[in-house]
This record gives sequence, structure tokens and C-alpha cells, in this order.
Amino acid sequence: MNEDILRKVQIVCAWCGPAFVVFYGLSWCILGHNYPPPDSTYSAADLVNKFYLKYRGDILLGQSLSTCLGMLYLPWTCQLSAMMWKRDKSHILSLLQLTGGTTIETIAICLFAFLDKEEPAILPRWTAVLALFSGLSFLPLTFLPYFKTGIFAINGYWSFHVAFISYAMFTAIIGYYMAKSLKKGKNQAWNSSESQKRILQPIGAD
Repeated sequence: MNEDILRKVQIVCAWCGPAFVVFYGLSWCILGHNYPPPDSTYSAADLVNKFYLKYRGDILLGQSLSTCLGMLYLPWTCQLSAMMWKRDKSHILSLLQLTGGTTIETIAICLFAFLDKEEPAILPRWTAVLALFSGLSFLPLTFLPYFKTGIFAINGYWSFHVAFISYAMFTAIIGYYMAKSLKKGKNQAWNSSESQKRILQPIGAD
């Protein structure tokens, strides 16, 4: 496989992270009327009449688009796992990043950024702190069903202004550093079979 084309594909996958943040945010948050969220004190009838019926067209379009645009997250996370796989000899952190879900994913990224000693680094160590904070910020969302008002309510400060914004920042910033690393040509996720053959080929062989 042509290595230049392969690197370009990887760079596109890296930029899918920031693209996901922008386009998913616009479709799900804004067009889908998830931000600002409906009043958590609404009764079931109020929620239908004052929110779902009122914004029905926008919500249908926004949710449909976000379902499609959410696929941008997949190439980003696969590319990150591929880059981690190359440096993580046990491969456990790259697998946890790929399959672990939000909190486990960010813990794996945090550990990788701190433990990776190769130069140049793929991720600055400060992004590890951002990743960890972002992942842990989702844990208080388990309190949402129990609060109708206050910081942990569905329309409270925590869910949208702390958890979601920090996760968007983490995804976009790490995507930027992934693309930057790939553009240097020193951190490709894997070597092509042609390159491996050249390395193994005996000296003087045609």
C-alpha cells in the first residue's frame, strides 16, 4: 500500500475527532434542541406539549443528522488506538481506549500519555490531565434521575457546561495532536508490508 496515501487517510481519521465535535454539537445540541435542555420540572404532558411538539421538526432533523454525524467518532478513536498500539507493547491501553467507553477510555489515554517515553511524544502530558478530568466528569451524571433542580439536574450546570464541554475539548485537542504527529511522518500507526520486506531483505538482494 502506498505509504503517502496511507498517512493521508490516517490524518483524515485524526481530524474526524474535531469534526465530530463541531458537527455533532451543532446537530444534536443546537438543531435538536438539547441545549438548553427542557425544564426538568416539566410533567410528562408539559414535556410533550411545550417541548417535543413545539420543536418537533427541528428535533427530528437534528437527531437524524447527529445519528449520521456521530459516525465521525469511530475513525478518530480507531486511529488513536492504532497509534497507541504501536507504542504500547502490551496493547492493553490501546484496547481499553477503543472498547472501554467514556471513562475507561480517558483513563487509558491518560496513562498512555504519561507512560509513553518515545520522542517525539504523540500527546503532551497536559492532555492526559484533560482526558482524565473529562472522563471522571461523567460519573456525576448518574445522579441526574434524582435531581430536578440544581447543578446535577438535567438542565443543571454540570452535564452540559462541565462534562460535555470538557469532553468536546478533549476530543478536538487530542485529534489536533494526532494529526500533527502524523504529519511529521514519525508516528504512523503501522508499517506497510513493503517496508517490512525491505527491512528483512538480505543486503545485496535484488
